[in-house]
Amino acid sequence: MIGLLLKNSSYRQLTPDNVYENFLAYKPGKKMTQAEIKQTYGLCAETVRYWRKFVIDRYINENPESLLAMRLKSAFYYSQKCSQGVKIRRASAYQVFIYWLIWILRSHLKIDFDQTAEMLAELVRLLPSKTFQEKFNYYYQGENSG
Repeated sequence: MIGLLLKNSSYRQLTPDNVYENFLAYKPGKKMTQAEIKQTYGLCAETVRYWRKFVIDRYINENPESLLAMRLKSAFYYSQKCSQGVKIRRASAYQVFIYWLIWILRSHLKIDFDQTAEMLAELVRLLPSKTFQEKFNYYYQGENSG
């Protein structure tokens, strides 16, 4: 369970569906600018850039043979048809979801960037982009049909 990864009693009963629902409750767009990310999730552009550089990219670059690093790179870049090192002007909903997961990890646990990246890689295994996209599409259709 995801709550066990977070080692916090209030999260012990979280399931992947709960995590997706909590994220989608903020009504994210399919693609979001930095201003939209800040307005919706309260994550400023500087923080997002910092996390991408020091949590995601640094971990991928320092551990190129690691399964966790490959999983993280695949989730953040390849599954979103994006390249490492390229400026992201409009982040996909799943990329914003990954930033949101980093925020949860960083705000609830006192861990360094490498530990955050390792836990994040485990979370993206439990919360894959394909399943996220299915949940997002279902949410998006529901929002636009009523």
